Amino acid sequence: MNLHALLFPAEPRDFPGRRMARSVLRALHILGGGVLIGAYLFNQGADTLAHWYLIAALSGILLFLTDLHASFAIVFEWRGLSILSKIILLLLIPLAPGYEVAILVAVLAIGSLSSHLSRRFRHRLWWEIPNMAQDQRRG
Repeated sequence: MNLHALLFPAEPRDFPGRRMARSVLRALHILGGGVLIGAYLFNQGADTLAHWYLIAALSGILLFLTDLHASFAIVFEWRGLSILSKIILLLLIPLAPGYEVAILVAVLAIGSLSSHLSRRFRHRLWWEIPNMAQDQRRG
């Protein structure tokens, strides 16, 4: 099997319970991110921040991994670009003390907007790769 076929299968890969797993991960991700913003807003201690950051980060990473498992095509779609931009913004938090809330609000806004755009736009490619099947499933 060549690398192109491994990264971009003709049919997006699946696994049993994918939709339920993604629903649970999405709920954890929203909960973790929301509480994390609140923890920063209300000046909670580092131990509180760490727990909620871990929940938000791990659930987000696992969601992204389920997308990559299906096909690496997500990286070349607008929804993938929004994920990568959120990751870059989150990496700025340690470098920008005092701007944590603003960064987290920007991440929340990008996530909310990109996840509620029409499927036609979310899955639009910003970079065309020949013979690349996209994962157009919901959930």
